[in-house]
Amino acid sequence: MAPEESEILLTEVRRPLQADIANLPVLQTLPRTCCPKPEALDQLITAVRSLESAPMQVFIKRVLERRDRLEIFLKAPASKNYHHNEPGGLLAHSLDVAQNVLRMAQINEPEMPRGLQELGFVAGLLHDIGKTYTYDMCGKPTAAARLCDHADLTLEACASGLAYLDKADPDSALALRHIWTCASPGARYGAAPAMTLARYVRDADAQSAMADNQRKAYRKRKPMGFGRLGNNVYWRPSTEAHV
Repeated sequence: MAPEESEILLTEVRRPLQADIANLPVLQTLPRTCCPKPEALDQLITAVRSLESAPMQVFIKRVLERRDRLEIFLKAPASKNYHHNEPGGLLAHSLDVAQNVLRMAQINEPEMPRGLQELGFVAGLLHDIGKTYTYDMCGKPTAAARLCDHADLTLEACASGLAYLDKADPDSALALRHIWTCASPGARYGAAPAMTLARYVRDADAQSAMADNQRKAYRKRKPMGFGRLGNNVYWRPSTEAHV
């Protein structure tokens, strides 16, 4: 490295103005050094910046770039004892669900408009954002974890972003609310799914969780026969042909 390339000249040091932050690329303020899974964070930033919908980018920015929720989203596990229960597991699981929703839509409905595909991606990405209320910075359950269901906190965690979408893209705001509520187990809010994206989010969530649980069930043994993780039992048949 040439001597001139090893020097940094600071011409101004000051607190950034709100306008400065607003003009930064989406998710620019996410602290990579705070994330236990930096590769997942890189995937998240790349995927969000590839969205063609400007309102969706702003929506995600308003939901995630919050000092009180951001670090928890990057550090927390996705569950206490089972799937993705390691630091950074919530981010990894959320990204996994978002990507799988997109794949399901593209396979089952290749004619689906890109805008709806992006809506499904965002719905999958933030389906568990309510867990930022049920875990602390160290990944330990909070009082809210004992008193509230994390699914009931998702809309609260997205309130600022949804308020923006209500003006910028009201149909998308309504669709996200519908997906996150109707697709809960047993349709707990009383509304049946009215769009396939709601099913895709529900199924992608369950598949991501089961796949990770199954990996854990066989991590100390050959992936064949019966495996167990807590109360969950898994079975993998032998695929070796018998002569």
